[in-house]
Amino acid sequence: NKPPALTSDGASTALIDTVRKAAESNSLSIATETLLPATAEATLPHASLQIKLSGPFPGIVRLLFELQKPGAWRTIDRL
Repeated sequence: NKPPALTSDGASTALIDTVRKAAESNSLSIATETLLPATAEATLPHASLQIKLSGPFPGIVRLLFELQKPGAWRTIDRL
């Protein structure tokens, strides 16, 4: 399955929305978020987001698992 075709801005917006919803559903609050400039490599857009979370450790684990679902087509490079 191919990921949905998005522009760089669309990828950034989708990333922010996804992370915010996942944080909220896991009882986490986002202390800070920094959206890095979006880029397009080959035919796929890339977006990077740095966040600082606060909340219970199990919520952070669930958030990371939720973001790494194979169908989500996202990767977490560094923690």
